[in-house]
Amino acid sequence: MINSIKTVAIVGAGLVGRMLVWQLSNKYPDIQITLFDKGCLQHSKSAANTAAGMISPLSELSVSERGIYDMGILALQQWPLWLQTLQEQTELQVDYQSTGSIVLAHALDKSELTQFQQELDFKLTKHDLDSNPYQWLEKTQLQNKESQLGQNFDEGLFLNDEAYIDNRALL
Repeated sequence: MINSIKTVAIVGAGLVGRMLVWQLSNKYPDIQITLFDKGCLQHSKSAANTAAGMISPLSELSVSERGIYDMGILALQQWPLWLQTLQEQTELQVDYQSTGSIVLAHALDKSELTQFQQELDFKLTKHDLDSNPYQWLEKTQLQNKESQLGQNFDEGLFLNDEAYIDNRALL
């Protein structure tokens, strides 16, 4: 069916819209693709201009369904491959760091951080947990990872398999 399509319109010039244009144009070079956005394409008001660029399946798991987590894990595998291909095709270098993230709570909110960890344990499988997807950090460990954090927080939860992408570089 895709072979009979001659033109495609994509609405939304944010990160997903632009990546979709790139993927479709690579896979189907004969299709004419038009990208629409309600604002100016050079100064889009898309979420990518305000979002942090986190690829954070574990952080999202406590407030979402397991399928969201699974797609996030897939994204952690796909983004480096996509960025390598994009760089080969366009020489565009996009910062991508798979260095994990830290979830914090002030001392009075420690119970919420503990609840967050319990929700992860409930939603993760034994196989997931065997890979040690997170670890508790004490004050000294926090200072070693992020020097400014250890001054204000006594502990945190380090989520190993999370990443950052400079999504604005793709706009």
